[in-house]
Amino acid sequence: MGTEIKCSEVMAEFGTTCSTCTPSLWESGKTPKYIFIVFAGLKPCPGAITPPNGVRFRLTQDPVFPQRWFVDTQEWDGYEWFATWGVGGEHVYLRQDSHAGPLHFYDWNPACEITGPNSTNCTHNESTNGQYCVFWEQDDIPRTINCDFKLNPISGTAFHRGVVDATHEVIRLNNRNGYTKCRVKVDTTEF
Repeated sequence: MGTEIKCSEVMAEFGTTCSTCTPSLWESGKTPKYIFIVFAGLKPCPGAITPPNGVRFRLTQDPVFPQRWFVDTQEWDGYEWFATWGVGGEHVYLRQDSHAGPLHFYDWNPACEITGPNSTNCTHNESTNGQYCVFWEQDDIPRTINCDFKLNPISGTAFHRGVVDATHEVIRLNNRNGYTKCRVKVDTTEF
């Protein structure tokens, strides 16, 4: 039947207003305190551990720099992970074991991108290839599904939301040719 997605965990709690982006990613006073980042398509370098593809990391807004979100440690597969995402000249990192640990993902975000490619190679790094995507509330469920199903949001995956009844919507994802990849029925009473 498909994968059930619990939408209640992506509801926003607001933090400090971030006005770095023009136009802003969020309305004034609606900057999320927590965001989620998912990495997909990471390929381990020779001798490296398996990277956390498809793992959802919950990042918290930095109390001093409102354009930056981070997670100090989140355990996955027996390792501690550090991740950061920011806008307007911030970096996107995924490191194993510490802030200075082995690097699995790196991207510089000079603008206000919510998805981007990995720029690491296997020289002094643990993973190469792949991408990240960020989401923070119910309107971003299509990006959540893109990450969870490893569809590529950069290559033109399109989505359409349709109302089924008073309490349900269906999200249809398809590629550029219009072929349906998946359909997800969402219970909107959880929002």
